[in-house]
Amino acid sequence: MSLYLRVCLITALLLQFAPVGLAQLTVIPTPLSIPDNLSMVQTPPFATLADPQCDSDGTVYLRQEAADDSSWELTKVSPDGETQQTSLSAVPGFGDTHSFVMAVSGGGSVHEIVRAWGDGRDGNDSSIYYLQFDADGSFRSRQHLGQEFIPASLVPLPTGNFFAAGVVVKKEPGMEDVEEVPLAGIFDSEARLLRELGKSSAKLHRISTSNSGDAADTADALQQGGTPRLGDDGDLYVLLNSSTTKVRVFRQSGEFRREMLLQQPFQEGLATGLWVSSGRMLVSYEGEADDPKDAVTYILYDANTGELIRAYRPQFTGTIACFQDGQNLTVLVKEKRSGTVKIGSVQLQ
Repeated sequence: MSLYLRVCLITALLLQFAPVGLAQLTVIPTPLSIPDNLSMVQTPPFATLADPQCDSDGTVYLRQEAADDSSWELTKVSPDGETQQTSLSAVPGFGDTHSFVMAVSGGGSVHEIVRAWGDGRDGNDSSIYYLQFDADGSFRSRQHLGQEFIPASLVPLPTGNFFAAGVVVKKEPGMEDVEEVPLAGIFDSEARLLRELGKSSAKLHRISTSNSGDAADTADALQQGGTPRLGDDGDLYVLLNSSTTKVRVFRQSGEFRREMLLQQPFQEGLATGLWVSSGRMLVSYEGEADDPKDAVTYILYDANTGELIRAYRPQFTGTIACFQDGQNLTVLVKEKRSGTVKIGSVQLQ
């Protein structure tokens, strides 16, 4: 066999067995445009578009810190751009509070994890609490977490339990240094930890294979910019960023189901968001491109297998707010010159 032929065969084998997540796209991205007649949104100053949330009716929730920095104020945005302001009620017995994370359930109720101080009787002490508010912002319940848990993400579950990921701060008596231990798990409605993701109810199985759903690995990866999302199938999907893009799927109990390695559009890039609807996953990416307008790509995957369905190259600069029915996308677009926000929708064919 000639040297040339041997080189060709070796190259073909390497390409065949190269990791899927590192390969370039095997499809040409479809240009994705949004209508020109977008609805104007009357947002308050400093409302953040970084993490818009969506309920089951397609209402988008934007948030901003309250004037005293103690909690969030919400702006509810309907698909036609109509807005409604909602403030969260004061919690009985609380003095100052600091909100770590906030989330909206499918029905529109609001959930927070906060650090709270007493109303004067125990003003020097603080504790971590899980709070629930009705859709109109009225106070519903509070639960003490029982440990120094600093969350980075929160996902309410239909069962009344919730998922949260963050770090547990531990300090040995008499020692100055503190230890931060990553934790990602399912908590019950009384804020008691039921199970860590990928961890059995008895003890953690330390498995080195990539599809183990290892609890420590998942918790640590979520601290590096991972995204948890509740699918409409009831499962919890966790987007993990590393040299490859992976999605791990868990039951609401915290039991590991499967892991999917996704084909990504950039050799040097980052998965920035995850949405799940009707058996499909939508992942947004940002990466290096010769043309700045090509630096963002949306990819639609099969939610069961991770197989790529179609890639899209958005012809606009916007923030994804809702993904429904496996194809309907609601996007918020901020005008660079005026700072105004508009809302619109597009279908992923």
